[in-house]
Amino acid sequence: MYILIRFICLFLCLHLGSIQAQFAELGIFGGVLSYHGELSHQSLLVHSKPCYGFFLRYNTHPYLATRIRFLHGSLVGKDKLAKTPEDRLRNLSFQSRLTELALIEEFNLIPFYPKDKSKLTNLYISIGIGFFLFDPKTEYAGQLIRLQPLGTEGQGLNLYKDRTPYKLYQLSVPLGFGMKYSLNKRANLGLDISYQFTFTDYIDDVSTTYVPPRDLESNGEMAVRLSNRTEEYTGLDASYLNGERRGNSNNKDAYWSWTLCFSYNLYKKVPYSSKKDKAKNRKLKAWF
Repeated sequence: MYILIRFICLFLCLHLGSIQAQFAELGIFGGVLSYHGELSHQSLLVHSKPCYGFFLRYNTHPYLATRIRFLHGSLVGKDKLAKTPEDRLRNLSFQSRLTELALIEEFNLIPFYPKDKSKLTNLYISIGIGFFLFDPKTEYAGQLIRLQPLGTEGQGLNLYKDRTPYKLYQLSVPLGFGMKYSLNKRANLGLDISYQFTFTDYIDDVSTTYVPPRDLESNGEMAVRLSNRTEEYTGLDASYLNGERRGNSNNKDAYWSWTLCFSYNLYKKVPYSSKKDKAKNRKLKAWF
């Protein structure tokens, strides 16, 4: 799908006749990541943690750009923050470092001209494909325990052959929008908001049903303790949950990124500065 998008973009660039007006931007950003899944409750920003990164944007046309983004941050989710008593009773939680590398195509609704004096220099929507790493952990007895090796939902057991251990690397589809203001012919300030669809339901280590302790014992005592944590919350036996729903495998996990960006235009001469003189300045001499 991404190859098709790039082909369409290349066709548009050639058709619009400004393929020579290309230049790059190097940028940094900071903001927050917001997790969306079984353990997310209340508003989006309740489950938010800082993130940061850098990017290289290649402007192929005033209406089109390609961005390579590197992002690093954290995701968190806690049932204790849930509004409903049923979700609080489940008493599960996780936290995870996340590192992402994404290739993103931007479609400018307002064309980008580096020397434009207008208040809003650029407005865009974007779509791409990403590769990310994660590693869910939970706090137990004052320690952070990695969840993926435990198989808390019976992953790796012969009795649950359909539940294979999930990978700690996955693909995502970033879908977003943003705006960019040209401070001068070199520097830009922007805001980017993106929703990352993923193909896994295990960012939070929660997806299917509770596994009875007698079945889960093969994965170790810690797997039994962290699979069903309702008893920690109520102080009562929670064996009645065996076989009951623990998560929702029909809905994949996702995350938002909310970032403030700063970028620097990499060229020796402005390739185009306004609609009136862009034809005169199209040819790009060099960029470094």
